[in-house]
Parts: sequence; structure tokens; C-alpha cells
Amino acid sequence: MWRLSLPIETIDGWDIGASGTASVSANVGELMLQAAYNASPNYYCYGSTPTRTVLSTKEFRTRAILKTIATYTGFNAYLTTGPYSTGESEVHGVGWKITNGVLYAVHRSANGSGSTEYATEILNLAANTYYNLEVIYTPETSIEFYVNDVLVTTHDTNLPDTEYYFGNAFNVRFQTTAAGTHQMNLYSLYIQQSL
Repeated sequence: MWRLSLPIETIDGWDIGASGTASVSANVGELMLQAAYNASPNYYCYGSTPTRTVLSTKEFRTRAILKTIATYTGFNAYLTTGPYSTGESEVHGVGWKITNGVLYAVHRSANGSGSTEYATEILNLAANTYYNLEVIYTPETSIEFYVNDVLVTTHDTNLPDTEYYFGNAFNVRFQTTAAGTHQMNLYSLYIQQSL
């Protein structure tokens, strides 16, 4: 196994982008994605860990601690392994989606001409609450999703094609769909890949 533990202190080396008043920043042990007060709809920001290729042919697990700051309408986010939310035709990956305060377990499987999102609704996120989110991927077998160390769902059909690399170990993307103050914080990213 190789292990990549990311106690966040800086975003040096990360691939970072943003529009409008949205931003990505880091404090000691904390990654903050934020759209400022009264941010216009569709402001977004994203960050990807420094490149360490995750293979779709190998078992891996990811773990991240998410803190919700408030419950929102107009708040969308992805926390994934793989180029999940880039808009490319061969989009694939596994992880989590947040839409209007609802957490989903998600994956996509690239087929060379686009992909379908497979999503399972998990729970309504509460304000000012920590969630320990973990994904365990076994190629061509299953993807297990855990919240606070409890298995909440398993995906075992239409799995990501092992022909493709997942690429960056961890990607986060945050987008507003309504005006307002929007923020989420991440702590202690952890990725483990079998040799």
C-alpha cells in the first residue's frame, strides 16, 4: 500500500481556480472553499491535490473530514477522486456530491463518449457539523461509502472502467446556484492505494 496523508497547511502545488468572489484558501489543518456574501449564482472554486496518480485498476480508499458551516439552498459541491466534475467527455471517478444541503454518494464510469452519474441520496447535512467521509473502491467489484465509520451504501454496478486512470488523488469543487454566503471546510485528507 502507498499512503498519502494531507494535513492541510498550504495549497502550494495545488491546482486552484475560482471565479468572481469565490476562493480557496488554507489555514493550519484546514482547507476553506468560500463564496463571499451575496456572491452571484454560478461563482465557483476548485482545488486538486498535487498530482499523484490513482489507478482505477488498484484498490484504494479516501477519507476526508467535512465541516458544514450552514445549510444552504444554492450550494453544490463535489469531493472526488478522478476528473469527476471537469466537464470533459471522459469523466469518471468516485466520491461525494452535495446539492442544496443533501449529501449523495456518487460515481461515474467513462465510456469514451461521456458518462452517467450514479448517485445515492445519503442524508441532509446539518449546520456546523463534522462528517467523516470515506470511500473504499475495489476495481470491478464495488465502491463502499461510509459516513462517520458507518457503511451507508454500496455501488456494485456500472463501475468505473479500469481502462482509465483516476488521476489526481483528491479534487474538490464548489459552486453557487443562488446569491448568499457559502462556505465549506475540509480537514485531514487521506488517500491509500494498493501496490
